[in-house]
Amino acid sequence: MLLMKLEDSVLCMAFASPASMMYRMTSRIDRRGLVRFTKYMIVGGSTFAFDLLLIWVMTELMGIPYYVSTFAGFVIAVSLNYFISRHFVFAGTTRQVHHGYAYFLTFAGVGALLISIAVAILTETFLLHYLVARILVACVVGTGNYLFNLYVNFKVVGRHR
Repeated sequence: MLLMKLEDSVLCMAFASPASMMYRMTSRIDRRGLVRFTKYMIVGGSTFAFDLLLIWVMTELMGIPYYVSTFAGFVIAVSLNYFISRHFVFAGTTRQVHHGYAYFLTFAGVGALLISIAVAILTETFLLHYLVARILVACVVGTGNYLFNLYVNFKVVGRHR
């Protein structure tokens, strides 16, 4: 019986228009959660670009080693990200600013250490350019940061404004 339902679904999808397939897929997605994630990606992408700029300036123009500039750039950019995200992405949190920022910085500090290590490994072992390595690491860390903030720091999962 399950196999027949699966075959029927595949058959229906084979003859369905792309628009109706998209509607079916997105109708199951929490649209407000998707909007929140999109806002997070915009804020995160912007502060990440700022992070990369800081790393480049510190490394190329100031002569600071990439592993130091990677850590410093991350901490500065993630602090900016916190204040923007608090109001733009995770509005409705009941956590006080100083408590939330302490959680955020603690998690960010651990993240900065892991990012610096991962960038160093990718740069030294796989001979990637430090900015390429930083971008690759950001893909993993960004997802983890979003989930941490959604569930633990801001505690706004399921609540939307």
